[in-house]
Amino acid sequence: MTVTAVGFRTLFRSVPQDVWIVTTRDGDGRPVGTTVSSLTSVSSDPPTVVFSLRESASVLPQFLAAEQVLVHAVSTEGVEAARTCAEHGADRFAQIEWQTGLGGLPQVDGVYGCLLTRVTRAIPVAGSAMFICPVKATWIPGSAGPPALYRNRSFNWTVAESGSESER
Repeated sequence: MTVTAVGFRTLFRSVPQDVWIVTTRDGDGRPVGTTVSSLTSVSSDPPTVVFSLRESASVLPQFLAAEQVLVHAVSTEGVEAARTCAEHGADRFAQIEWQTGLGGLPQVDGVYGCLLTRVTRAIPVAGSAMFICPVKATWIPGSAGPPALYRNRSFNWTVAESGSESER
């Protein structure tokens, strides 16, 4: 059996992925952010997440220098912000609604919740940098739309609610 890049990409494009925006500040205090679908939890004790950025990402130097990153779980209300933060070369924070949030970092509107993380390590992996980030604080707003999903290069997917919390 042979692994091909086309087959690999086709499989991952077909499986819905969570939509995340990661933000930090550059050395001059300006907001920096991008959209990722590569974020995952690796531990709940201690709470730790990982995400990756391509070596070609314009924001990679700022994230490599960051001590903290604010991770946003995008809700269906934040899909436009996710699209904007995914654009190459866009002046992202001039186009989206945001304010200063946890840790003094840029917090994007339209999110299901946020994780304030500490960057403990960035490891080069296959043309990307994988960031290992223990979670320092969690914020979940009182009301938010359901989490957004990304599939086949589209943000038009949502999580269907299926019963009460006690039934899950």
